[in-house]
Amino acid sequence: MMLAAACLTVPFADAPILLNGRCDEPQWMKAAEVRMSNDSRVLLLHDRDYVYFCAVPAPGDGAAFDIFVGHEDRTIQLHVSAQVGERLLVGNAEPPWDWNNHKGWYGIPTPLVALERGPDGRTHARYLQESDRETAVSKSRFGRLPWKVRLSVTSFGQGKAHSAEFPVSSTLDSQAGWVELRGEGFHSSQNRLDIAPDGETGRCPETRPLPC
Repeated sequence: MMLAAACLTVPFADAPILLNGRCDEPQWMKAAEVRMSNDSRVLLLHDRDYVYFCAVPAPGDGAAFDIFVGHEDRTIQLHVSAQVGERLLVGNAEPPWDWNNHKGWYGIPTPLVALERGPDGRTHARYLQESDRETAVSKSRFGRLPWKVRLSVTSFGQGKAHSAEFPVSSTLDSQAGWVELRGEGFHSSQNRLDIAPDGETGRCPETRPLPC
């Protein structure tokens, strides 16, 4: 069955976003919010140059964040966890990661807390829990909104990993069920809602509820 594309209106940021791994700051208060099935959340904003994403894990958890962007009939996967990198997905193959490649985008990796020796005698990395995966993607890389994207958050807590995708019924082999991000306009100096920057597509129709 062909899925109808979901539509999400992304608010225009009132102030510059500082990428510091914290999404409880005032700039994020007006963000669009997507609640994932593993109790994590994804916040979204945009401005003239960037689209901002922030994956907020469930309390006590850490998180890895993946943004799948449909661009020119291709799928580019942007990944942020302990490492930052991307890869071009082709069919059902899983190509190797191009780590430390963040041309036109960047995300805050999970901070390393310590290297610890476990009961098995091996050294294990321990990462900071409850840190947000804050990410900025340049419009110069993927063009002006609208974008077609798929979001995935993997929460790590109590020795288990729980992944959640949005839209829930979306798949990697078809962008038909992905969410379409549309950019809300910005307030001009006359304090009125102006057109979206650079002629971008504006708000989603109110008659098209977003499936969660």
